[in-house]
Amino acid sequence: MKKRGKMKKRILFLISAIFAVLGAITYQEYNPNDDRFKILALEKAKKRLAVSERDFLNAEKLYSKKMISRKEYEDFKLQYDNDKLNFQQYMLSVIFDKPHLSVESAIKSQLNDGTINVDLTVSNTSGGSFSLEDNMLEEVGVSKINATAMYNIYVSLKDPAGNIISQPYEYHIRELKLREKKKINFTLLKDAEAVTVSANYGDKFTEKQIYLKRKTSEGKVNIMPDIFSQETESGFVATYRLNMEFFGEGRRRYQLLQKGLPKYFTCEFINTRNNAVVSSVVFSENNPEQSYILKVSVPEKIKDNLNLDKPLEFSVRLEQNNSLKGETKLELIPTGKASLKLEMNNMYFSGEQGETVTIYPLKVTNDGLKKLNNISFDIFLPPDWEYKLKPEKLEELLPGKEQKLSLEVIPDKEALSGIYQLRLKASAKSKSRTINTSEKEIKLELLTRKNPLLLSLIILAVLATIAGIIYGLIKISKN
Repeated sequence: MKKRGKMKKRILFLISAIFAVLGAITYQEYNPNDDRFKILALEKAKKRLAVSERDFLNAEKLYSKKMISRKEYEDFKLQYDNDKLNFQQYMLSVIFDKPHLSVESAIKSQLNDGTINVDLTVSNTSGGSFSLEDNMLEEVGVSKINATAMYNIYVSLKDPAGNIISQPYEYHIRELKLREKKKINFTLLKDAEAVTVSANYGDKFTEKQIYLKRKTSEGKVNIMPDIFSQETESGFVATYRLNMEFFGEGRRRYQLLQKGLPKYFTCEFINTRNNAVVSSVVFSENNPEQSYILKVSVPEKIKDNLNLDKPLEFSVRLEQNNSLKGETKLELIPTGKASLKLEMNNMYFSGEQGETVTIYPLKVTNDGLKKLNNISFDIFLPPDWEYKLKPEKLEELLPGKEQKLSLEVIPDKEALSGIYQLRLKASAKSKSRTINTSEKEIKLELLTRKNPLLLSLIILAVLATIAGIIYGLIKISKN
């Protein structure tokens, strides 16, 4: 009876195993492209896993009692492992069907040193397309697979042209669990009102245009000049465009000041909207951005020339009740005026064909405030004409000094009589700058060359004619 009972149990177990195998054959395997029935397939996989687990536990008991062979036990174990893996695949497909990184907030603020920071908050909102339930997450947790987490996320901020403007260039998030938020602090390499948040994770790459929200609790003003340093000749005006951005609440007034320049430099701030000269500015939440022009007049004569060609550092400040609310550092390099003049009193000269024509008087003058070097001359003549210039080149010419020049023009021997145009200009170097004079145009008239023998014969003929006329008149008067 005992043997018959054992045999009966074994037969029943084999029958259930056969049905399990048949079920596995008809069971639809995981299809990652089946988007319409993922939840239904997950439920089927879950039920199938429960059956496989039950059969495997029964087989484990029978194998321990040596009622089934090892091969039969391995088959049940293999079926259970396959169903478990298939269930996990469906679970991953449902939960992580669309991994998604959300941008919760992007807040821009200014530090005391003028640095612009962006506090970016992102969160893992993956799987939202299937409205995941907590019990599903727990089941995945039981399987020791964190299907809801996102790994190796790289985040950066870009400008509209696609250039990364954040420091660090890329922020690496090793792991971000579902619904977990991560705050990232970026420093902007250049100021911007809006940025593109670029995120790269797995095989996903996303970019989102985000408008930056200002942190309005500080009352700071960020001053952004278009240029920080410039050279300006004495007697001219240096111009700086100042773009300002307000980080505060309510309506606030600030004193607009310049500090650091000598007193004999005059400054004025001009509102770009109405060209009004201002000494104070007003910001509000509704008017957080304004632009002003700073004009610095460099005097014609700088005392003792001590500040020529040397950088002068100064600052533009915004103060409220003697408290600094905004500042930017600027630099001005006043330079002496470099000027070269080419002078000549007469612009018309003449000479006979084949003769050398001397151009005089001619001189160059340094009428600026800086020493000039490597003074050279360019003379433009008709083809095949030549010239001799003394000196051909000047090594230097000090301010207020002049140099007389000797220029001889040698026309071509075959040149016809007529009026020709010559052009002359000079150039010099003042440090790295090239100083040019205005171009002078000279008119040179070539006259037909006179023949002395022919001229003598003509004179003799005229004299003979006159003598004959006089002789004839005398004869007539006597008769």
